[in-house]
Amino acid sequence: MEANRELYREALAAKEEYGTWVAAGKALGISPNTLRSRAQRGSQHFGREFQATPDSDELEKYRAAADFVAEIPPQIESPSITGGHTERTAEEIWKEAESGCAEKIRQAKTREKFKVRFAEPRIAVAFMSDQHIAPGTPCDLARMREDAELIRRTPGLYCILGGDGTDNHIKHRSAMLSARSTPTEQWQLYEYYLNILGPKLICAVSGNHDTWSAQIAGLDMLGWLGRSNKIVTSSHGAFLEICLGSQEYRVHIRHQYRYNSGFNQTHAVKQMLRMGEHDFDIGVIGHHHEAAMEAFMWRGQQRWACRPGAYQISSAHSAQYGYETAVPTCPTFFLSGQERDIVGFFDVRTAVKYI
Repeated sequence: MEANRELYREALAAKEEYGTWVAAGKALGISPNTLRSRAQRGSQHFGREFQATPDSDELEKYRAAADFVAEIPPQIESPSITGGHTERTAEEIWKEAESGCAEKIRQAKTREKFKVRFAEPRIAVAFMSDQHIAPGTPCDLARMREDAELIRRTPGLYCILGGDGTDNHIKHRSAMLSARSTPTEQWQLYEYYLNILGPKLICAVSGNHDTWSAQIAGLDMLGWLGRSNKIVTSSHGAFLEICLGSQEYRVHIRHQYRYNSGFNQTHAVKQMLRMGEHDFDIGVIGHHHEAAMEAFMWRGQQRWACRPGAYQISSAHSAQYGYETAVPTCPTFFLSGQERDIVGFFDVRTAVKYI
């Protein structure tokens, strides 16, 4: 213990005599770090606080730094910094989302509702659906064109399309492999077909084959064609208030609906009247490719239910599951502007004979 104390004293004495640990180490032939360690350990064991004094050259550096600090003004304002990313609060995000959802609700309630006004005292409206345009398939393109030309040249005769204008097979692999034409070719021909109808087309509704483009690729092809050709289009269905003179007729058309029956094709149309949100005079549903038409009474008034046939006479799906070949009917209704009077015909060609 006494020897350690002596080493401690010698280290301190050498530092005081030579001024620096480096100089003391050279004089004594001992490493400067060894002398510094002896002094530190001695301070810990013998109660004296050891403070290593910087070398003279280090002192000059400290003095220069102190002078520089002394020259700095005592009060400096922090700089103003703007920009960068600012997190929004949950309340701000909620308010923005609430406003966006309110607009979506408004669109959902109004996007399928239309008011149509005619100057004629009496008109006829034909409902056509499921064209399934696809070259190289059992699709009756000739009759499709002839019906469109008939509607175009017949005064007072208009039409509404119920969906599935093209095959547009981009969803089912088996159908894609067996396709004899591309969706591009099919949509090009459908646009030509729309232009044949021209101003006689009141509205076109999209079907499940049409909406595959929107579901898979995010592209509403029917909506795009409508905007390009100034045609009114609607997704899935449309509710139209047709104003004719002093009379108003309500028409509800959808490509698909629930409550279908294989024994009674008009059953789903009646259920759409009973269970749906629209009270209509004429109800139309496509999709099944089976023509049907029926007049019935509901709440004291005569109503009409119909399902257009299809211009796709047959398909791999219908043949595989035993469905009958389709008949391309276009149910047509005469509407009077003087009194509530609806007269229905199973097909547009028959109706034209009575105009």
